[in-house]
Amino acid sequence: LWGLSFNTPGPWGIALQGEYSYRPNQPVQIAAPELLLAALGRDNQIPNELISEDGEITGYERVRMHQVQASATKAFGPTLGAQQFVTVGEVGYTRLDLPRDIPFNAPGVFLPAPGSDTETSFGSVQENGYATRDSWGYRIVGRMDYPNAIGAATLSPRLVFTHDVNGRSPTFNEGARSLTLGMGINYLQNIEVDLSYTSFFGGDKIEGTDPNAAFDPRFPDQSPSYSSHTNPLKDRDFLAISISYSF
Repeated sequence: LWGLSFNTPGPWGIALQGEYSYRPNQPVQIAAPELLLAALGRDNQIPNELISEDGEITGYERVRMHQVQASATKAFGPTLGAQQFVTVGEVGYTRLDLPRDIPFNAPGVFLPAPGSDTETSFGSVQENGYATRDSWGYRIVGRMDYPNAIGAATLSPRLVFTHDVNGRSPTFNEGARSLTLGMGINYLQNIEVDLSYTSFFGGDKIEGTDPNAAFDPRFPDQSPSYSSHTNPLKDRDFLAISISYSF
C-alpha cells in the first residue's frame, strides 16, 4: 500500500483534507458462478482455464487499485439553539484495473455470464451487476451540541448519510444508501450514553424467469422465477446503544 495525504485550511473557515492510495496487488474475486462451472469442467468465462486433475482454480485476479478521497469540515457557530453545528462531507473514487474479458464478483451475482454453460440455470444468464473498473460515492455527517440541555448533560444529535452513486467495487456498491440518526449524551464528562438507529436501503432488484425451466422434467416443481438483490444490507437495519463511564 502506498499513499499520500494532505490537509489545509480552505476558504470560509472550511478545513480541507484529501488522500490518494495505491495498491499494486489488490485481489478481486472472480464471479462465483464462473468458478463453479470451471470446477465442473463446463463452459465458463475464465480465459485459458485448463485445469489438470490435481490442479488449482484461482478464484481471484490481482489488479492495480487506485483510490482518491477528499473531505471538507465546517464548524458553524450557534445554530438552532445549539452551541455549535459541525458538518463533514466526503467524496471518494475507486479505480480497479480489471481485465475486460473476466466477470468479477459483486453483490447479487448468482447466474452464469452470457456465453457460459446455462444448463444448471435453465437458460438464465447474468448480463450485468458485475464489479466495474470505476466507482464512486459520498458521505455526509452533521452534528449539533447542546451543553446543559438537561441539567448538566450535553446532548449531541447527529445524522449520517451515505450514498454509493455509481459502479461496484470493494469500496462502493451502486445505489446502496444508508441513514443513521443518533443521539449522544455526556454527563459531567464521565458518563456517556449513545443511542443510534441505522437504516440501509437502495440498490437494484434482479429478477426474471428461467427460459428452459418448464421443459426440464428432472425438476417439475421448481419455480421458473428467480430474484436477487444487489444490496446485501437492505434488510439489516439495526439499533445500537452504548454506555461508558470514565474515572
